[in-house]
Amino acid sequence: LGREMLGALVDVAGLPKRRRGVTRLHASSNAWTERLPDFGHFLRAENGELVMMDSFGPGCIFRMFFPVFEGPEQSGPKWRLRLRIDGLLQVDMTMEELTDLATPPFVHPLAGFGDVQLGFLSLVPLVFHQRCTVSFLPPAPLEAERILRDLVACLDHDLFCSTKVYWDIDYVRFASRPSSPPFSMALTPRTG
Repeated sequence: LGREMLGALVDVAGLPKRRRGVTRLHASSNAWTERLPDFGHFLRAENGELVMMDSFGPGCIFRMFFPVFEGPEQSGPKWRLRLRIDGLLQVDMTMEELTDLATPPFVHPLAGFGDVQLGFLSLVPLVFHQRCTVSFLPPAPLEAERILRDLVACLDHDLFCSTKVYWDIDYVRFASRPSSPPFSMALTPRTG
């Protein structure tokens, strides 16, 4: 490395500073202990959905990643991602629809991969003022409550799990309400 590049690496004054009133958070399928596998750690099953994140705001999701996941009979592409922002259902799309990258704002360059076999990555900023809930709705005949019971049983007893769902959601919580409005698909311009 050149002297200039090396100097930039050790320049403590040039490091980004933490913003006051902003807390960075992470919701994940990852286990909180090494003994458990890194999938399926949902918060709860509710109204037929598997809840992955439930945060009171104000805040903003800035990254969501749903890698390939295995479900009975390869049902992964038919699972529906649901985002409720400030009490309103704003996103209700199948993984297949999301990975098509054809529905704004979930298009390049803010969303990626474009192949249901690779999963789905979103960098779309999803602002919420009061509360944000992210969940999956499994396709019929699968039932969220049964999947959650089965996951708990297989995780507790080292059994084979038939449903493996992975996710990573990164978001921030603000001390005060941001000036930008909450995310809404209705505010997203349509193309075509």
